[in-house]
Amino acid sequence: MENMNINNTNDNLFIGASEVGKLLGVCRSKAYKIIQELNDELKIKGYIIIQGKTHRAYFLEKIYRKVA
Repeated sequence: MENMNINNTNDNLFIGASEVGKLLGVCRSKAYKIIQELNDELKIKGYIIIQGKTHRAYFLEKIYRKVA
C-alpha cells in the first residue's frame, strides 16, 4: 500500500468556509450557508459529509456550472 500524507490529501479534498468566502467574495457566515447547502445535496446522494467543509471538486463543479 502506498504511503499517503493524509493531511495533504485532506487539504486538497475538502474546502472550508474561509476559502469559500475568499473565492466567492462573501463573508464567512454566508460561506457556511453555501457549504451547508452543498453538503445537504451530497447527503441526499448518499455521501458522508463533514460539517463546516465540503468536497472541493463538488464545490467547484457547482460554482462553475452556475457561472458558465
